[in-house]
Amino acid sequence: MPYENKPGDVSIFRNVTDNERAPTMKGYAIAHRDIRAGEKLDLAVWKQTPKNGGDAFLSGKISDPYQQSDSPPPQSNQGRDDWLS
Repeated sequence: MPYENKPGDVSIFRNVTDNERAPTMKGYAIAHRDIRAGEKLDLAVWKQTPKNGGDAFLSGKISDPYQQSDSPPPQSNQGRDDWLS
């Protein structure tokens, strides 16, 4: 059964091309609500590897801006962008 996108889902893939002016990665987002021009939304992405093999890609969620609480979230250096190079 193929994956079915849900509202708020984001997918970003390597753009395989010989054109040096082309973007490195391309993808899409499924809006979770109506979005106004100029409105800022949060985007969170994770590195994914397909179960059937193939190239790694980024998937994630688009959401309304985070409302910070009184306590800061924990910090981690795990999963930084070294795989993008």
